[in-house]
Amino acid sequence: MDPSRSRQRHGREVPGPAGRRALRPDRARLPRHGRGITAPISARCPDATICLDPFHLIKLATDALDEIRREVWNEARRQGQRQLARELKGARFALWKNAERLTERQQLKLARIQQINKRLFRAYLLAQQLRQIYRVPYEHAVVLLDG
Repeated sequence: MDPSRSRQRHGREVPGPAGRRALRPDRARLPRHGRGITAPISARCPDATICLDPFHLIKLATDALDEIRREVWNEARRQGQRQLARELKGARFALWKNAERLTERQQLKLARIQQINKRLFRAYLLAQQLRQIYRVPYEHAVVLLDG
C-alpha cells in the first residue's frame, strides 16, 4: 500500500481518505456501531451490500434494551417510585445476560420485571429472540422470524 495514502491503526496499515475512495464499491463493510453509516456507504458505494454480523446486531439490540430500562427507571424516579427505581437499577445485568446463564437471583429479578413492567419485559424477550435466531438452524430461524 502506498504510504502516502495509508496510516497505522492498531498495528496495521489502513487506507487513508484517498485509499478509501479507491475501495471496490462491492466491498464496503459496516463498522462496529453501524448507526448512521449506511448513508455515506450508499453514497460512495451504491452497489454495496451492507451486512451486519450477529455480535453487533445483538449489541445494538442490547443497547436498545438498556435504553428502555433507563427510560423506565428515570420515569419511576420522576414519579417518586423509589422502590421500583431501585429494582430496575439492579436489573441491568440480568437483562443483558443470556437467558440460560442467569443466576437464580437474576431469574427472580426478571420474574419481578415481568410483573411490574410489561414494556421492559417485552424488550427483553425481543432481544432474547434475536439471540435465539443465531443459535438455531436456518430453517428454525426463518420460522422464528416469521412467527
